[in-house]
Amino acid sequence: MRLHLLAACSLSLFLQPLFASNIGVAPTTTLNVETGRNTSAASSFTNSSNGNLGATNVSNVPISTLLYPGSTTKVYAHFMAWFGWGNHVDIGYKSDDPAAVKAQVNNMLSRGISGMIIDWYGQGSNEDSTALAVKPEAEAHSGQFEFAIMQDAGGLNGCSDCTGDVIKQLNYVAQTYENSSAYMRWNGRPVIFFFGVESLPVDWNSVRANVQGNPVFLFENNNGFTRAQSGGGFAWVMPSEVSDSDPMALNYLHSFYDTSQQHGDELTVGATYKGFDDTIAQWSANRHINQQCGQTWLQSFAALNQHYSGSKQLPMLQLVTWNDYEEGSEIESGIDNCLGVNASISGTKLTWNVSGNENTIDHYTVFISTDQQNLMSVGDFPAGFHEADLGPYGFYAGNYTVYVKAVGKPSIVNHMSGSVTYASDGQPATIPLGGPDFALSAKQQSVTVSKGGSGSVNLSITPRQFFGGKVTMSCAGVPAGMSCSFDPATVALSNSAAPVTVTINAGAQTASLQGTNTNLLYATSLPAFGTVLVGIGGFVRRNRKLMLVVLALCMVFLIAGCGGGSMSKSSNPGSALSSGANTVTIVATSGALQHSTTINVTVQ
Repeated sequence: MRLHLLAACSLSLFLQPLFASNIGVAPTTTLNVETGRNTSAASSFTNSSNGNLGATNVSNVPISTLLYPGSTTKVYAHFMAWFGWGNHVDIGYKSDDPAAVKAQVNNMLSRGISGMIIDWYGQGSNEDSTALAVKPEAEAHSGQFEFAIMQDAGGLNGCSDCTGDVIKQLNYVAQTYENSSAYMRWNGRPVIFFFGVESLPVDWNSVRANVQGNPVFLFENNNGFTRAQSGGGFAWVMPSEVSDSDPMALNYLHSFYDTSQQHGDELTVGATYKGFDDTIAQWSANRHINQQCGQTWLQSFAALNQHYSGSKQLPMLQLVTWNDYEEGSEIESGIDNCLGVNASISGTKLTWNVSGNENTIDHYTVFISTDQQNLMSVGDFPAGFHEADLGPYGFYAGNYTVYVKAVGKPSIVNHMSGSVTYASDGQPATIPLGGPDFALSAKQQSVTVSKGGSGSVNLSITPRQFFGGKVTMSCAGVPAGMSCSFDPATVALSNSAAPVTVTINAGAQTASLQGTNTNLLYATSLPAFGTVLVGIGGFVRRNRKLMLVVLALCMVFLIAGCGGGSMSKSSNPGSALSSGANTVTIVATSGALQHSTTINVTVQ
């Protein structure tokens, strides 16, 4: 069988024009879908003065991609259930409407959110009727979506027996919600959050003794870990902590995470946020955390990632908030990154550029259309890439409309370029003589590592010329006392680029590349198969479609069967790691194909 495949492969060098073909546009989406509202925010809601966006198109890239490599953190959204009644801003929906709840749960799931934490004001409240609507919807997504109750001090205003009222409310929660298969649990115990309740005169020992279900109690901020009967703490968005030197209140987060790691046996729930602005709320205190065009959102994740890793996991993360429109922290309608994208074409080459911070972009998608409405994706390109050659696709002769979509990082708004016209000359697509290929790029070419520490660089592997196959990562030229690792170590490429993270460790191992070459067998075998041309030329002409299949198989065979590289690590305990500048070569290998890029590593 291998002999016959090799024979067919040899034919590809001589019969390439025979296999040339054109393709047409087979729409898979529409311009309206790619630019229209795709969130659970009401279509009637428009931009508000405190930074909330109106109906728009938002990235559904999973939230987990903003977390540290190897994260198993469960992501929840804090849910404000008080909208739809006259004492709050009209945002176009009623919180306890089952249709609105269903849309919100589906929207959260589409963004990789595992559940919601409901701000709750007690039995019979509007928030309670909303929680009752959430419960069956969460249960309908068994194993995928959870919910929990956060008891708000606002539901205990004026309490004369605050301890008794807390006990009564929590027993109602136990009987009404905690028996749900979708209720949040930690080590098998239901979890209850408290917001402001700790400021009331409550005997927590009495609460613990008299509340059913043995729930885990979680309190806010650093001292949440040390309160009586506490099982852990959660972080929040803190505009009161803003200063000229800390406009995003990140020091609060760092302090919280530092404190949490001194209480490793308790539950920690981190926080990320886009910003804060309460100027349209009735209770406004004119507090602000500027969104900074999406940078606050990204930096709140970066703060978390400085404290946790694949070997030191954060159990849970709360997105603060899903829908607090009045305090300008909602992410339901999307996060504005203040970005634009423009495209142009010269010949077959499509290029584009962006205005704004490209670090808010996850990737670009190129679309082509024959009618400016029905679209087909040409492929995805990682942030940092700004061009695509449409010629090799071999579209039929004619005029086409092309768009470039800048897909934001999780929950950030997407942007579509204006249309540009591509005139195809109808030249058929052919498999280049050089064969399928891929490209390797690094989003940054340098990293600083402290002795005994590590630093990461984000890479992108992009298929070129119909490439499909596995690419294995390795390092070469690693200085003594360093090592490198990849997440993932092997990627399978098809039609879109794949991200890879390389971590440089200032440890006591070095990595070296050892190559194994099996190409000699194929190189010496191919000429022998040229003689097959005479015997099967007629068969090829009569069975063109079959030979297309054979050709495709042979290309896969050549990619997968050719020799590749492997990485080995060797201990080097006698080598002292010196400070200063170093270089590490990143190598990507697939069969006989190999590409590399160099990273400058500064050791401090």
